[in-house]
Amino acid sequence: MGGELRLNPYRYDLLDRTKFPPGTNVYQCLNSDFWLPAADGWRAEVWEMIRKRSDLSYIMMTKRVDRVGNDLPAWVEDADNIGFVTTMESQEAFDRRWKYTRDLPFKNKLITVGPCLEYVDMKPLLEEICQVFVLGEMGDPETVVKCRYEWVSEMMRDCVKFDVNFDLLMAGTKFVGPDGIERTLMSFHDMMRMADAYGLHHVSSTKRQYRHEPSLVFGEVG
Repeated sequence: MGGELRLNPYRYDLLDRTKFPPGTNVYQCLNSDFWLPAADGWRAEVWEMIRKRSDLSYIMMTKRVDRVGNDLPAWVEDADNIGFVTTMESQEAFDRRWKYTRDLPFKNKLITVGPCLEYVDMKPLLEEICQVFVLGEMGDPETVVKCRYEWVSEMMRDCVKFDVNFDLLMAGTKFVGPDGIERTLMSFHDMMRMADAYGLHHVSSTKRQYRHEPSLVFGEVG
């Protein structure tokens, strides 16, 4: 409470090679943000564990990209096992954040447009990016922003031009298809199935591809 961020009592499990065997995918603060100011006091400790476990693959997501460069260890620029994800839900957010992302030393940079509130022109950054994920907004059908096929397909076309991996992961609670019909989707299973139905995916021939698992955030999807 009161802005305090508490450490998980099992935080040292990362060093346990039985619980985290080599090659395991580790999602860093998937339901929070590794660069919250409240984490400033212990972030260096986590970086040291990541350095020691260079045999694991890490996914780090943040919208606080302006804070990331403040305390990065020098070795991250050589680390090929970290996927750094900037979340950019709108054009305004992209315009504020993309230059910070561009200047960071991570080898593997990704973008998540989620929740997708409009078409986002990411072309100024796509040469630096290996993958883009899109997720529609989820919540009250009366208030969510409708995710539109035309927005997503245009972002995919941009990614194809730069040969960047692209995936519409979840259509969201309200999705307007290419036929102009608005669909209401109340389960995560239906949101993911609708996303798959339109084939809005591109696999790059030149850039590293990551698998994003919404079930880790929203619970198992059956």
